[in-house]
Amino acid sequence: MEWLAEVYNHHQEWIKIAKVYGLAHNAEDAVQDMYIKLYKYASEEKVFTHGHLNKGYVFFTLKSIVLTYHKNKVEFLPLDTRLSDNTDLEEHVAWQQLCRAVEEEQKTWTWYDNLLFQEYKITDQSIRKLAAKYDISWVDVWKTLKKCKLKINENLKDEYEAYKKSEV
Repeated sequence: MEWLAEVYNHHQEWIKIAKVYGLAHNAEDAVQDMYIKLYKYASEEKVFTHGHLNKGYVFFTLKSIVLTYHKNKVEFLPLDTRLSDNTDLEEHVAWQQLCRAVEEEQKTWTWYDNLLFQEYKITDQSIRKLAAKYDISWVDVWKTLKKCKLKINENLKDEYEAYKKSEV
């Protein structure tokens, strides 16, 4: 099981990935579930390719667990709901401001762009499922989402930088 220790060496990276997928409070739990899944169902040959960690394999294992958490709506209730210090508060306020800025930016978009982006963001459906749902080409959905993300990147740079500063 030495190979599992090598996977654990990237523990913080796995937690960051889980947080990116929307598990702010459950990231640690999801990563622990990933280790259990790897221990039960994977082998060193699957996880390591030519003696190097196959991060893609681990990533997809973690992603499947995160999607299961979202599907089952696993809730996390912290034991202590108070904010520990002002840095958490500043980060939370900056995150809320960034979310409000994204919502305001979305109000300037066409109904079509807004519909697809909102549906993709909230339901976590794949591009192909969205295309099938609205009976449009998956390429059109992909192009629309790419355009929306570029608009957010271009118009909300300052808000994102403020959020990143509060995170440190």
